[in-house]
Amino acid sequence: MIHADYTEKKQENRINLANMVFTLSKRVLANWATEVSLSLLWEIMRTVMKKMLKWAAVLAGLGFFGMLLVKVPALGLAEAEFCGKCHAMDYQVYTYLHSPHAQGANCGDCHDPHGLVTGSIYAVYTGSRDVFRVVTNTVPTEIRATGLSKKVIQGNCLRCHGDIMGDIGDTSQDGGVYCFHCHRNIVHPR
Repeated sequence: MIHADYTEKKQENRINLANMVFTLSKRVLANWATEVSLSLLWEIMRTVMKKMLKWAAVLAGLGFFGMLLVKVPALGLAEAEFCGKCHAMDYQVYTYLHSPHAQGANCGDCHDPHGLVTGSIYAVYTGSRDVFRVVTNTVPTEIRATGLSKKVIQGNCLRCHGDIMGDIGDTSQDGGVYCFHCHRNIVHPR
């Protein structure tokens, strides 16, 4: 009987030991598999992200270069012929073509900043806004310059007519008016 109890206890201990080893092995393997799978997942994500970042950088570079193209004179994107393709600008183009500015300035000379990057960004922004308005049929009945547009136009008045304005200075400073408030009828009478 003692021998049977001893054998039974020994068998029970072996089973307990086997269960402990199995459980421990299972945990070790689970942790290892998790670490390996997380490590592998992280490596895959890093590789994919690197490729995506490279493509994003290439696309951003191409987009920036494409944006700068709006300032290339040969494309004519600042000319009345281009601006006049939109029926909403018929009046503006007509008045421009019958003004003294038609001889020496184009639409972009007055309505876009002259810096390459700032002018390109502004032209893309206003052009995209205008296209959106035409496509969605939300063109205002009367086209008016925004606050930013007024500052751009004022800056271009001063840039082109600096010889005349040298003594007067910027008329819009200290609560003054923009040049085109008094000289409105020169290009666009409204």
